Amino acid sequence: MARDFNYSKARRYEENDWDVEHVNGEIVDSPNSQFLTPGKEKLLGAVAENFGRIVDIASAIVEIERMDAQTDAYISELEEKRKMLAEEADAYVKIQNAKTNAVVSKVEIIRMMMQDYYNYGREGLSNEDFSKIMQQVISQMGVSDE
Repeated sequence: MARDFNYSKARRYEENDWDVEHVNGEIVDSPNSQFLTPGKEKLLGAVAENFGRIVDIASAIVEIERMDAQTDAYISELEEKRKMLAEEADAYVKIQNAKTNAVVSKVEIIRMMMQDYYNYGREGLSNEDFSKIMQQVISQMGVSDE
């Protein structure tokens, strides 16, 4: 297998390679200091004196914005739950209406049968026989007090 690369020794900088000047910490006037007016000095002094309060206010603003975002998220969650509950309530109402309509239809059929019996068919069937027939019809229809 042929090698397509060469090894070379890396040159590392040694401490003596760098010439570092040591600064004595002397304060010198900036070329921009000529633009510092007394009003600006007063403003900078006020900022320096109240910097702790400024940071506290900024922290409070950030906290309020965080709480606002949390509140918006919670409101969105509550809105979704409200929609879901409204949909569940609609579904429940539709189911109950369907059940009620089914029972009403069955009761209407029984009412018509009883009306026909009392209007036309009393001669051929006794009340007891009719009662037994109606009980069987009702049990077959599944009409109950549920």
